[in-house]
Amino acid sequence: MPRSWPWIFFYPAILTSCATSLRQLEAREERCEVAAMRKGLSEDRSSVRELSARGLGRCGVIEARPELLARALDPKERRWVRAAAARALGDLNEVSADERASASVHEALLRLAASPRIEPEIRLAALDALAASSSPGCDAIRPLVYDDELLVSARAQSILSEQCPPGGRS
Repeated sequence: MPRSWPWIFFYPAILTSCATSLRQLEAREERCEVAAMRKGLSEDRSSVRELSARGLGRCGVIEARPELLARALDPKERRWVRAAAARALGDLNEVSADERASASVHEALLRLAASPRIEPEIRLAALDALAASSSPGCDAIRPLVYDDELLVSARAQSILSEQCPPGGRS
């Protein structure tokens, strides 16, 4: 028999432990356990970081804004984690009263959306986060209508048609 055959017996246990911890994290998200979700942003597994970022945004944990911004802007981070962090930032901008912090996050999201070197998934998440805000930055989004990435271009057009006055400033 091959040397690796004993692993066959442990494989279901490994899958069960991963699924259990993800279920536990989803339950923590539903209960808005902030400390556990903030700790989850620094976990090794990207799925845990993604769920943690999503939960922090949904629970409106404004104190996590710097950590989420760092995840969204980190080029070494997995794209789905970056996208979740960008969407969470959009959620947090909705509940924040701090205009300076909201403006800096807004600017970072605009940079993410406009950068052609970033994966479309992240750019779309940044556009969705901008669309969720009361002032999406129509002048900054207008050039994205002509973006080479078709999905980004279509989403920018959708935001402009829904939230921005034609030819007007916002």
